[in-house]
Amino acid sequence: MSAVERRFEFLIDDEVDRDIEDVVDADPDAAALIVAIIQEMQGDRTLCERLIEPDYEDDQISSVLPFEALQRKWYNAYRVKLYEVADWRLITAVDHKQRLIALLYIMRRDENYDDKVQQSVIEAYERLGLSRMGNR
Repeated sequence: MSAVERRFEFLIDDEVDRDIEDVVDADPDAAALIVAIIQEMQGDRTLCERLIEPDYEDDQISSVLPFEALQRKWYNAYRVKLYEVADWRLITAVDHKQRLIALLYIMRRDENYDDKVQQSVIEAYERLGLSRMGNR
């Protein structure tokens, strides 16, 4: 029997368009870089897996860490820092069962990971139908 490598599908929540508009208003150059990175992820499903690999870093991604507050609530979400757009963070998630990786939210570096941000991320997570960890 041969092993079949299954890749993840990369999803982007519809509200991310609004986040990108906020980035454009604040920093058009950063917005262009973020859009280019997102398009690159859409074009190569193996690249999007980097967005959910804790402690991953390369020439674009400076770090990937679990979004601890949400993981304690069984949402498999991550915070991604990018070198060239240090003032912004990508919030991503993974559903291993459905083989999905999603971009849920783009936030300012100085934005607090408070209940408002967490609620926005949870709403995106649920809109996309991602399974919570532990089949919750």
